[in-house]
Amino acid sequence: IKPGSSWDVVFRLERNEFNGSVSPQLNLRALYPRNVEPGQAGDADCTHCDSNCPGRVRGEEFWSLLSTGAPLPEPWLAAEAAVTVADDPDDRIIDRRDYGAIPQQIARIIAGGESVLLLVADSARRQRLLFREMPLAGGTPGNALVVGVRCSRSIISSRVQTVAEDSGTPALMMADFVTAVSAPELTAAFDHLVFIDPPFNSAVFASLAALAPRAWLHLIYCDDEVQFTKRVLEHEYSLRASLTGLYQRLQAGQIHPLDETTERILLGGGRYLRNPQTAVRGLKVLEELGLISIEDSREESILTMLSVERTELERSRTFQLNQGFHDRCQKHLNRLRKTRTT
Repeated sequence: IKPGSSWDVVFRLERNEFNGSVSPQLNLRALYPRNVEPGQAGDADCTHCDSNCPGRVRGEEFWSLLSTGAPLPEPWLAAEAAVTVADDPDDRIIDRRDYGAIPQQIARIIAGGESVLLLVADSARRQRLLFREMPLAGGTPGNALVVGVRCSRSIISSRVQTVAEDSGTPALMMADFVTAVSAPELTAAFDHLVFIDPPFNSAVFASLAALAPRAWLHLIYCDDEVQFTKRVLEHEYSLRASLTGLYQRLQAGQIHPLDETTERILLGGGRYLRNPQTAVRGLKVLEELGLISIEDSREESILTMLSVERTELERSRTFQLNQGFHDRCQKHLNRLRKTRTT
C-alpha cells in the first residue's frame, strides 16, 4: 500500500484473548482502492469486478468498440479440429483432469518456482479461486495479478510490463481465454499455461498453445469446471440471452447519450459486470436489425431505441456468427463431458 493512497476496507471485528488479556482486533478480509483515476490502477491487485472499478473498459475505449463490432478472435472462428483436446499429440500436455483438488494442483505447480499463467473462461468469476481458495500451504504469492476482458488496455499493458520487468519473483497471473489470445506478448512470457477451465473448443486451445511454444500445458479441470464453462458461454457468448437484457433496459423512443450512465445500463443487470464486448455485439445486432440508431457527431453522440418489437435475430450477420460459435462450443463441451464420465 503506497503512502497517501485511499482504500475501502472489508474486515471482521473480533475479540482477541491471550494470556489473560482481552483486546479488540480487526480481521482484514479485503482491500479495494478508492479515488483512483482510470488508467492509474495498474499496481493494485484486482480482487473485485464491478462498474465502479477504475480500471475497467470505459469511455472512449468502450464506445470505440462499436466501430469494429467487437469481433471474436480470428483463430477462434477457424474450423474446429476433428480431434479433441485430450487427443492432441502435443507432448507438452500434462493431463491431470478429474484428479480433483484444483487449488492444491495449482499450488503444486506454483511451488515449482517458474512463471504460471492460469487460464479460465471468465476472470471476474474465477478470481476468488486465486485470492480466497488457495491453500495456505501453497502461499498465494503477493505478486499475483488478474486480467480479463473487462480490463482497460492501459491496465493490461501495465500488467504485461510488470510481468516482463519482474525478474526477482516468478510471475503468477490469471487471465481469461479472450485476453490471453488478444495479448500474445503476455501469454508468451510464461513457462506454464494451466487450464483451470476447459478451452471453449479445440481451435481456442490450439491458438493459446501456439502463443507459448515453450510452455508446459496443464489440463486440470474436472466436470464441475466443464459445467462452469458452459454457463459462462451461455451468459457471455449467447447473444440471445444478452439481448433480452438490452430490450429490458433500453426503452423505445428514449435517447441515450453515449456516456457512463449508458455504459452502466449496458454492462449491468447481473451479479457480475457484463463483458463489454458482449454488450457491444448486442448493440451491433440491434443496429443491423434496425431496432436502434447510433449517431456519432462532434456535437453529441446518442443511441436511440427505435423499436422493441419482436423480430428474427437470425437476420443479423453478427448474431449468426456469434451464435454459431456459441453452439459449436456447447457441443464441444457436451462431448467433452460425456467423454470424461464414461
